[in-house]
Amino acid sequence: MKRATTPMQGLCAAQSNVDASGPWATVAEDRTGPTSPLLFRSTFPQGNPCLPGVRAPIHPFLFAAHRTPAKIQAFLGFFHRGRLTAAIFLNGFGFSTAMTKKAAQGAATFPVALLCDPGCENIIALEAKELLGKTAASGALGSGYVTVADCSVKDAATLIYHSQSALRVLALVSKGRISSPNDLLEKKKELLDFDYSPFLPDGGSFRVTCDRLGDQEWRSHEVEEALGALLHEEKRWPVDLKKPALTLFCQSVDDTYVLGIDLCGRDLAKREYKAFHTRRSLRSTVAYAAIRAAGYTGKEVLLDPFMTDCGIVIEAALYATKMSPHRFRKEFAFTVMSIADREDWNAFFTALDGKIGNESKVAGYSAMVRTLQMARANAKLAGVEKSTVTSKCEVSWLDTKLDEASVNLIVTVPPTSGKNTPLKDVEKLQDDLFYQAKYVLKKDGTVLLISEKKAEFLNAATRHKFSLKDEKEIHMGGTTLKFLVFGKEV
Repeated sequence: MKRATTPMQGLCAAQSNVDASGPWATVAEDRTGPTSPLLFRSTFPQGNPCLPGVRAPIHPFLFAAHRTPAKIQAFLGFFHRGRLTAAIFLNGFGFSTAMTKKAAQGAATFPVALLCDPGCENIIALEAKELLGKTAASGALGSGYVTVADCSVKDAATLIYHSQSALRVLALVSKGRISSPNDLLEKKKELLDFDYSPFLPDGGSFRVTCDRLGDQEWRSHEVEEALGALLHEEKRWPVDLKKPALTLFCQSVDDTYVLGIDLCGRDLAKREYKAFHTRRSLRSTVAYAAIRAAGYTGKEVLLDPFMTDCGIVIEAALYATKMSPHRFRKEFAFTVMSIADREDWNAFFTALDGKIGNESKVAGYSAMVRTLQMARANAKLAGVEKSTVTSKCEVSWLDTKLDEASVNLIVTVPPTSGKNTPLKDVEKLQDDLFYQAKYVLKKDGTVLLISEKKAEFLNAATRHKFSLKDEKEIHMGGTTLKFLVFGKEV
């Protein structure tokens, strides 16, 4: 440790990667980025009760005053690429900080966009209200996103960690209508004026990713190339398609788009527990949307009589027990961004995990042993095997497993006719389903069926005095599903 007693010695020590230490401050080099920002911490002999350490980007302009007999005063001015980012005044054994926009960004709020399966906007808005107590503004029905204004980093972290319907969470940059990639380039000023510094370190690389759903005449790579070229030329950001420091994510559904900074780093719909699946398996976000569309609040008795990979049962148990679907994989893109580097995210996630309960009233039945084994394995991987009931049972035998009027909700993906499944076989299963539902469901109970073929269920439902109460259309990738909500006729 080399002691710096003059301003020049302090400057030279900082520039030569040698600590400049003294009774007033320590300056050390932190080579975490290409510009080698410096780290400043106070080391006052008596300590400082106000601010024991300050992290600020510093370039080689370092000014210090000599110690005078009457008063100790020093000024450290830190410039980064021509702009003042932090100024720290020391007076005696105390100091005050003048925080600029860049230094204060850790506590800033920003709008976020929550991406979801098109048709599930009301579900994800409900979820945002429950998690944050904030109202989400939805775009056009089927646009595949909602926005929440004035979110802190912790708000965004809570949504990312606990949301079961979100595909991604973005720091919102732009949204609107799009008919071609040129429509985005016409918003050049909006895109360039956005303050990316809290999310992208100086010298950090980037990439643009586009996901689209619909019959657009343009292709995803056209948007990626156009936006990438614009930001590379204007911002001089290096491009890295494999491991970028920042990903700009654009989602387009038909003629709408939303663009933002990806705070997740991955598709949140991909669950770690999905080791086994079948051809009738649902995307996890759609399974969650289905139970919420049926009116599930975590307290009802919920049954899936045609269980496949246990997705509906698992998502219901996760919601009822307040367990995160990402409990066993806590790595997210936002945790390494500048805006979040002051938080202990392990402690944050551990605190959220401390709210996990163990009570849920969810059951799943399957007539096939192989399917039951897969379902139980997935439930164990999800950590909810003790909060769920899974059993071998054909739908025609439900009344031997369950008491009369003991179930609130039936949510399932029933078999439908196909190349290898004759319609007459399917009609028998559907008739058994509504016959048994009439017995096990409570008077105000609900049956929600998830299928592409609405017409196949109407005859059986009418025959056993069930009526179609509601119908929703959900897009799962390139597949259009229907949520068919049936209730008992009064």
